[in-house]
Amino acid sequence: MGSRNGQARLRLWQRGFRHCFYCLVPLVMTRGAQCANTATVDHILPRSEGGTTHPGNTVMACYICNGMRGIMTVDEFRAYLQTDHGKERRARLALALRSSR
Repeated sequence: MGSRNGQARLRLWQRGFRHCFYCLVPLVMTRGAQCANTATVDHILPRSEGGTTHPGNTVMACYICNGMRGIMTVDEFRAYLQTDHGKERRARLALALRSSR
């Protein structure tokens, strides 16, 4: 894990962040191929909105949640995941990712 993102993932992993910050699925550290619960680094305040890469602004998120969140706030996204639409969308994306491997 020589990349900056890989180093950030490893630091969060070592600090005990082993579940997705949003949906709470157990995370796995992978190289190369992504799976639904691959650990990724997400920015609480997105970088596109002025957020930094400071450790206080980063959390571990599964590959699916990180891709789904967009520019929703943490509270907005957690609420969205509780809706039928959010649950269905997350399940569809996980299935699509599984079948693409």
